[in-house]
Amino acid sequence: MKSRRLDKLYPSFTGEERFRLHLEALYRGDKAELKHLLETCPRESYVTNEVGYAYRCTAIKEIAGMLWLALAPLLARLRTIESFREALYYLLKS
Repeated sequence: MKSRRLDKLYPSFTGEERFRLHLEALYRGDKAELKHLLETCPRESYVTNEVGYAYRCTAIKEIAGMLWLALAPLLARLRTIESFREALYYLLKS
């Protein structure tokens, strides 16, 4: 009788509450509770861009970021050399 009253609460658990109960059931080795938590978890539907397009957009951002990380120190060195070159021109001119 008690478990039937508690069954009504399962769909109303927040994600955090459900996750904590999941961890506790894992610790106890309670497979029935794990199954019940999963089965009573509310389902949600999402709309997203086509996977092939979205993955490529993400990949190009990551590639550009890695390229920037590789080239930024070299660009900084080139700018330093350019600054010294300009300063040397004025030093040698005097």
